[in-house]
Amino acid sequence: MFVIGLVLMAEVVLAIIGDSVIPSLSLLFSRISDKFVFFYTSENKRKAEFLQSFCENNYSGTTVAFLELPSIAMPEEIVKYAKEFMSGKNEKVGIFLTSGAKQTILPFLINSVSLITITLQHSPLTIIVEENRQLTKSVLIELSIDDILASRGWEAEADENGQTLKRDDVVISNVQPLFNEKDGLLSFTCESYLLKNKREDEIHSLEGAMKQEIKEADQIVISNLILLSEFFGRNGAKYIIRGALRSPNRSVLPSFIQHKETKHKVLGEE
Repeated sequence: MFVIGLVLMAEVVLAIIGDSVIPSLSLLFSRISDKFVFFYTSENKRKAEFLQSFCENNYSGTTVAFLELPSIAMPEEIVKYAKEFMSGKNEKVGIFLTSGAKQTILPFLINSVSLITITLQHSPLTIIVEENRQLTKSVLIELSIDDILASRGWEAEADENGQTLKRDDVVISNVQPLFNEKDGLLSFTCESYLLKNKREDEIHSLEGAMKQEIKEADQIVISNLILLSEFFGRNGAKYIIRGALRSPNRSVLPSFIQHKETKHKVLGEE
């Protein structure tokens, strides 16, 4: 769960909460500071609330503040906010740079007196700290799937179908959450009705009532992945359906959900 080593490199570290939770968690687990400030735009307020709750339960002794920025649609206001926030700051400030939040975080970097930048590299996950363009420290990060899920308010339990994801009264079955440590990628994989029930060979011989049943079952699978994307971001994870899907559901599949065939190339069914 935690990093290799404990190294305080900055008095405070500033970061932006984006779609993916991996950068934020990696930064926290790096322990390069005992004070973090996470900014978020109104578009990511919900994600900030999840991370704040996670920090309250897991990071006693570490100061983690959450501050709301103007909307991403108001870049001039973000620049103004950053200038006012950084004005007169005498602390040794580190700026966490991520590819998805450069437009939002750069105004803070421009107005920073100290030049400590922090980045996240993959293969394996490593926090890189540079001061005045010189490498100061690299910290290996180890994240568990349980921590990643918990940071957005979810937990996983094993069952006869693999994994069940739970959040309050919401339960999602037939889903396999996976974190690829090498690439730093989170994924959620579900099986289509036909694959799960080992009936892919029947896709062209189904009768009307069964077609409707399968359509409704696979619509639930799609809806579950869409729900997860609202918590983990369309760009923050991969969402995958394995197995044969009939054309009524394939034709309405959101672009961010990947469909992976297993045995058959399903073409031309009615």
